[in-house]
This record gives sequence, structure tokens and C-alpha cells, in this order.
Amino acid sequence: MITVPAIESNQLAELCKLIGCDDTLVFVNLDLSENYPKNECFDNVSAKVIAHGGERVVGWSIWQHDYMLEAEYHAVWRSPEGQLVDITPKNLPFEHIMFIEAPTRPYQGVQLDNIRLNTTVNQLVDDFISLAETKFFIFSGGEKASQKFIRLTKNEQDILNYINGMMIAVDALLAKGGVRNSPCFCSSNLKYKHCHGKGLTSYLNSIKL
Repeated sequence: MITVPAIESNQLAELCKLIGCDDTLVFVNLDLSENYPKNECFDNVSAKVIAHGGERVVGWSIWQHDYMLEAEYHAVWRSPEGQLVDITPKNLPFEHIMFIEAPTRPYQGVQLDNIRLNTTVNQLVDDFISLAETKFFIFSGGEKASQKFIRLTKNEQDILNYINGMMIAVDALLAKGGVRNSPCFCSSNLKYKHCHGKGLTSYLNSIKL
């Protein structure tokens, strides 16, 4: 389940260090009255500024998962009166987001991966995070970072299918309280770390070389 963190915590402070932000975490209300498209926050805010003035503010929205915190590179609108407003629709019906400004990371047309922090001692979460990072690399690594529309090779699509399947399976194992020592999700009668988890980190690292 994805939620908005309720209060500041030591783990939130650790995430802020990872993203290199010293500013204050704030709650920003959503206003979806103008029906801007999903996943286009930078273009949405630019259009809002042209229509209504104000300015674009770039930073990170912070999300709470059951086993990790996640920072998403994001833009909100600052009205001429100085109020921060998030105008980009989400996949879930949130009324507000947690946001931190990143004045040293201006948007330059390049996609940035989410920054994730394992909030448990479960190393299976680290595998899930590595899978998510590799998935981003396939879509946005190298020259793809500045491309809005990309075409994957067959090999890239095959790798992506594998990663998507692994992420679903690992997430389901985590939902059951699984760890790397748990029986693998494939019913092989082996521990996950000796089955699908064996060599996973090395394999994912090789993809990004």
C-alpha cells in the first residue's frame, strides 16, 4: 500500500540526506480542477504558469510503502500568492502530498529515478529496490534519459518482462512476511536466496554496465 507519510521521522531525515535536500518537508494540497494529464508534472506546471502566473517549483514527493520510503522527482505550482499546489493527478485519490523542494536540482528535461530507502532490516526489500532501479535504467539509462518516447529492443523487452515478473513475485513474498531465507515463490522447495534470488544482484548490475 502506498500512503503519504503522516509525520517526520528519523527515516524521513535519512531519505532527505540520500536525495541531498536540506529544505523543510511540507504537505502540499492537490487541486485537480483543470484536469491535467497524469505523469506530466513538469509540462503541467509550465502550462499552469503560462495561464495563471506564479512559478514552477521542483523537488521530491515522498511516499510511504509498507517496507520502504520513496522519493519521486516532481514539480508543483507556486501561485502568485505564494501557495504551493500540486496540479498533477495521481493513480490513487490523495488529497495532499509530502514534498521537499530541491533548488539545486533544476529540471533539465532529463528523467531521474526515484530514490528508495529500505525501512526494514529485510534484505528481500533490497532486492526489490534493485529490480526497480534496473527497470528505470532500461527505460531511461544513457541517451534514453532525455527521450520522451523510446523503443525497446527485443532483448530489453525480454529483460523487462523478467524484471516485472520478479517485482510482482518479490512484492507478493514480502506481503506474506517473506525474507531471503523463505521458500522461493516458484515452489522449487529451495530457499529464495538459493533459487530466484541467487546471483540476482550480479545479474542486475551487469545489465547496467
